[in-house]
Amino acid sequence: MTVAGALRTLLETTLASSAAVLGVMLLRGVLRAGFGARIAYAAWSLVPTALLAVLLPAASEGPAPAPVLAFIGEAFPRTFTSEGSSTTDTAEWLLVVWWVGAVAAGLWFTARQRGFWRALGHVRLRDDGMYQAETVAGLPAAIGLWRPRIIVPADFDVRYAEEERVLLREHEHQHLVHGDLQFNAIAVLLRCLFWFNPLLHYAARHFRQDQELSCDQRVIARHPESRRTYGEAMLKTQLATQPWPLGCHWGFCHPLKERIIMLKQPLPSFKRWLSGYACVLALTLTGGYAAWAAQPGDEAAANLPAGSIHVKAVLRIDGGEPTTTTFVTMPGQSIMINGAANGHDWTIEGTVDHGTGKQAHVLMFKSAIKRDGKVIATPRIGTLSGQPGMIRMGSDPLASEKSEGIQLHITLTAAEA
Repeated sequence: MTVAGALRTLLETTLASSAAVLGVMLLRGVLRAGFGARIAYAAWSLVPTALLAVLLPAASEGPAPAPVLAFIGEAFPRTFTSEGSSTTDTAEWLLVVWWVGAVAAGLWFTARQRGFWRALGHVRLRDDGMYQAETVAGLPAAIGLWRPRIIVPADFDVRYAEEERVLLREHEHQHLVHGDLQFNAIAVLLRCLFWFNPLLHYAARHFRQDQELSCDQRVIARHPESRRTYGEAMLKTQLATQPWPLGCHWGFCHPLKERIIMLKQPLPSFKRWLSGYACVLALTLTGGYAAWAAQPGDEAAANLPAGSIHVKAVLRIDGGEPTTTTFVTMPGQSIMINGAANGHDWTIEGTVDHGTGKQAHVLMFKSAIKRDGKVIATPRIGTLSGQPGMIRMGSDPLASEKSEGIQLHITLTAAEA
């Protein structure tokens, strides 16, 4: 993938993830009230679905092979690039900044995780299969991606009654069996990749809140007669001031009052639960399709022959209607774009090739513009693969009538290696 392609993918995934997060933030309260906390938590699946949908190949009409010209309607490029060098340098620097930020974010989360682990002190295995730390802050908690374990505080047996200990263990066990630790890891990964997007960092807290409420509801569904005891266990738990990035913490970050209020609410019926999951499934599929369909068509994904270059040219003569031409050519092969206006025939002949030296990643278009068979200009342009460029020539001094000149918007896309 080229530098420009990587930045374009980053931009598209940023927009898709932001739109998905906003959608979930708007609907989570409605879904929780209508179908329960588990449905609100499941709605967060829209975010990775939208990201994956954007990474799928966009819909694209297959281009006609050269030298056949296929006129496929009108189109207007979104941005223009006159020369490749400055744009390339900017794109490369932006990609470097993004990469440095992603690595720095990953190191920061890693440092936090290691710091919390060291703060536990010696962790010993208990007879009940859980692990006990020498501290109490932020515990009980379920941690570990490869070797998940439940860690309880040093005063676990003293602070909690027997039934409360059973409920706490069930709570953390539910985190493990439903993959919440893995989902938290995905959330951290997204925050690293999109470290520049404050919306994802803001949404992460609400995601963890919905995760805890969903877990509470699953525990109550298995122990419907223990609501009061479960609430008392919440009140006894010391809230974590700084949670583990990859852990699931009892009492983490959600207002305790809201969790206790939820315990008093009746559990949703199976029919309502099933209807809620159907709504989430429809929301996820619709959102994923919308993210995929919103991508601009990428001709590079249209099974181009190896080594070929796809050309999309939008020609406007004397302010007339633009005409779009698309075809596939090989480096160094001659191409021709024709047009007519005000009784004159215009021809743009040229070749497309790769740059040399430090500009090897730039696609060069060298052309000769002819009016009624006479060469009047020989412009050339360099663009990044998939990025539009423009050639513009002003009023023709040889024309007897007023002329607004010629504009050629051209996009060159090299086949993937």
